[in-house]
Amino acid sequence: MIRPALCLLLVAAAARADDLRAAYTYAKRLPEDRRKAYAAEHAPRYAGTAKAEDQLYLGYLWSWAEEWKRAASSFDAYVRGATAAHPRNRATAMVERARALMELRAWNEVPDEVTRFRTEFPGDRHLGSMLFYLGRARRADGRLEQALEAFREGAAAGSDLAAHEVVDALVQLGRYGEARQAAAALPESARAATLLAALERLGEPVEIRIGHWTGAPRPESIRGTPMLLSFWTMRAGKAKDDVHAYTNAWAEAFRGKVNVVGAGLYEHFDPVTMRTVDEMPPHEEHGFVDAWHREYALRYPLVLLEDAALHKACGVDPERPVLPCVAAVDGEGRLRYVRVVGGPWAAEAVDSMLRRLLSE
Repeated sequence: MIRPALCLLLVAAAARADDLRAAYTYAKRLPEDRRKAYAAEHAPRYAGTAKAEDQLYLGYLWSWAEEWKRAASSFDAYVRGATAAHPRNRATAMVERARALMELRAWNEVPDEVTRFRTEFPGDRHLGSMLFYLGRARRADGRLEQALEAFREGAAAGSDLAAHEVVDALVQLGRYGEARQAAAALPESARAATLLAALERLGEPVEIRIGHWTGAPRPESIRGTPMLLSFWTMRAGKAKDDVHAYTNAWAEAFRGKVNVVGAGLYEHFDPVTMRTVDEMPPHEEHGFVDAWHREYALRYPLVLLEDAALHKACGVDPERPVLPCVAAVDGEGRLRYVRVVGGPWAAEAVDSMLRRLLSE
């Protein structure tokens, strides 16, 4: 006969597992802005007590709370300990662990995860995602040719994200003709259209005519040094705020080596609608740019360009809202790189390109 105390412990353990799964289900249905706070509050309740079979749910909670080290540990515990786990869940846990490792910048651990995944799930539908992470890890390590190989294989396995990174890697390698072909084969979207337009001018000299400048360094110091331009005058919702955060990070990381600036239109720019207008006088544009610089606590200067030539050279049509875009110009004034910003891995890609420019 089972003792009453032991019965109570078993019931409590079962209830705790059910609570964890319920917490996961509830968090999954929350809007993104509320999910993080909920997951951060509830995940610690189950740390150290969740069984291997339930570590998948705990891993998701840690991921939503952006506790990536704990997330990676939970997903690993699930893969290694849940012997009766459904193969689909095991594959998902491996993918989520690879994502957590990328967030932790643990590039060197990702290849082993991909090898383990290939061994256990050859041909699985998640293989494209795993190869996407492998390509990112190789690129972050400076092995761009190997990154391109992984991205190509990931695209062939069905990953649209990997397909976009094929184009990015080819651009970084200076293989512009191949990059145009790869971009033309991308699924139709605003991002793909903007990128394809930008690729037509890669390698050509571009003139940067500045009409207004806020912040430092001053315009006279930007010649002869690689420049990263972050186009911020687009109606892009939350993505616009993300680009400010990324650009702040690039400005800090490459200060004194790369001139990082936010580029906007000088002529007829309406900051409310993010479209060009005929009535706005320059002094109103200047005031808006100065206020924008202060409001976002930007650590890089904002410039207003005197014409739309550079925007158009980078595939950005100033007459309509488009996705945020960044471009790199080398010290000789040639347009060398364009990226339509997509996902947090954009920062890795731009870092990679700037390092390449500085190593030349």
